[in-house]
Amino acid sequence: MMLYNHNTSLENVCSGPCTYLSLKKVFFYQTATELRFLLNLNCINMAGQAKRRVCDRSLCDSEIVDIVYADNFTDIPSDCELGLSDVESDSGCEFDYDISRKGKRPRVLDISSDSESDSDNCSPTRVEIIRSVGIDTSDGFCKEDPARKIETFEGTRGLTCATNNNLSVPEAVELFCDIELFSLFVEQSNLYGNQNAAKYKTSPKSLKWNDLTIKEMKKFISAIILMGQVKKNRIRDYWSTNTLIETPIFGKLMSRNRWEQIWNFWHFSDNLLVQNTDDRLYKVRPVLQHLTQRFQTVYKPAQELCLDEAMIPWRGHLRIRTYNPGKLIKYGILLRMVSEATTGYICNMEIFAAEGKKLEATIFSVLQLNLDLWHHVYQDNYYNSVAIAEHLLQRKTRVCGTIRSNRGLPKSFVQAGNNLKAGHSIFCKRNDVLLQTWKDKREVIMVSTLHQATIERQESKGGGSVKKPSCILEYNKYMKGVDRADQYLSYYSVLRKTMKWGKNVVLWLLNCALFNAFRVYKYHNSDSLLSYKNFLLEIANYWAAINTNKDETEEEEEEEGPEKSTTPRAPHQDPPGRLLGGDVKKHKLQAIVTGNKK
Repeated sequence: MMLYNHNTSLENVCSGPCTYLSLKKVFFYQTATELRFLLNLNCINMAGQAKRRVCDRSLCDSEIVDIVYADNFTDIPSDCELGLSDVESDSGCEFDYDISRKGKRPRVLDISSDSESDSDNCSPTRVEIIRSVGIDTSDGFCKEDPARKIETFEGTRGLTCATNNNLSVPEAVELFCDIELFSLFVEQSNLYGNQNAAKYKTSPKSLKWNDLTIKEMKKFISAIILMGQVKKNRIRDYWSTNTLIETPIFGKLMSRNRWEQIWNFWHFSDNLLVQNTDDRLYKVRPVLQHLTQRFQTVYKPAQELCLDEAMIPWRGHLRIRTYNPGKLIKYGILLRMVSEATTGYICNMEIFAAEGKKLEATIFSVLQLNLDLWHHVYQDNYYNSVAIAEHLLQRKTRVCGTIRSNRGLPKSFVQAGNNLKAGHSIFCKRNDVLLQTWKDKREVIMVSTLHQATIERQESKGGGSVKKPSCILEYNKYMKGVDRADQYLSYYSVLRKTMKWGKNVVLWLLNCALFNAFRVYKYHNSDSLLSYKNFLLEIANYWAAINTNKDETEEEEEEEGPEKSTTPRAPHQDPPGRLLGGDVKKHKLQAIVTGNKK
């Protein structure tokens, strides 16, 4: 289209026998052509206004001249301003710049991760600039991704206590469930039983409450462990004498009535001392403090940690009960757990008590003993944000995981990620905080302070290979710690149906202690082939004291005191030897003649 000076009149623009009306039509079509060209270049403001004027009414002379001579390209940055050299402009790559924004805009690299081309076998990663996306630099994010130095882990993995070369199963268990824990169970249960024995309905056949001993408490918990191995519908079925469902071991441990009596009075804290407290977990606080302290001090984890939540099943009325529709256990008591990423060892936990605690404060509280050691923590999008990643980096802790789009991400970066094609990736970075979006079936946004925006090839199950960002590969590898612990806890669960939530929590904590003991045993005895099932059976056998020597059993009974005397029963049948000095052959059976009386 020809351009004219502003001083040129409409009559002098065209030569030839065209009328003024036909001249306006020529400018009308020329203006529409120019509008389409401007729209293709994203000149939304100027072209949109001109288009509305063209569609609404005919243009007057002054409007036609203003549109034709308008300079709509003054806001387009030059190649020098964009930092493009002649080599880059001739390389065949197409760059779409957003010229609706004024000023210089940095670029976010679009990394191709398609598995179709095999031309990059010479290098593990390939970065291709597909297009540039303008992002807002006011938050400090940029496109540069320099190589970073990962610090050396300052912690030491392994047991903190001195042990022998071969750690036995009883020794591994006593690292967590020691005599102090059983003494707590016995003391509080005896106290609660003496305070509330009169409140329970008693019958002439019911047992009177007798104080517990440590040996009896071990047998009680041993029976609970065996109940996780042998599944039955009712508690009383474990003591059934029916030959079809009989399990004799439970009758050898203790009577059914005594087990039910201990179950009713099993308690963990004094209600009279904590009656006016604001602690919502006061019923289980002593057991929780003892076991978490053991989890933190007995074993030190490796560099890779996993932070996630777990759920204790509970559907009763409770102030701290939560509902999570995305979990397999939807109703229950929520816990935040830190576990070792490779083994699932539970390092620390915190029960959610609905006290209004901030999320960041919860994360730092759970990770308190693992900070300042350059641990690598993997966590999901519920716990991640740009601010939390920066704060943890100040405490010598690097993180990696998924992140939500409303957790401190630039809006332009989120919008660019929504338009990605499958197999492509974009990233931006601020200091050591990397944000990367990768499109597979849907967009996956990652935040990491320990990875670079590189693409790696991964072998798929079908025999092919797929390219993924390195942060996603590491996340899938190490984000299984808590899930692995939940898997073991569900195999032979010791949870029993109860009306008191405190018992359910303590049983779950005991289950965690047994799992941690198994992990410590396997770490110290790396050549052992003992399975988790047989490990639990050995613990039950040890606490039940079934295969102990007779001398050891007598010594324990002497320490506990003499047994209370019981009234002997008369024998069910008379001994045959009492008849005539034992001469039974002289006696003959005779029929008894009865009358007709009914």
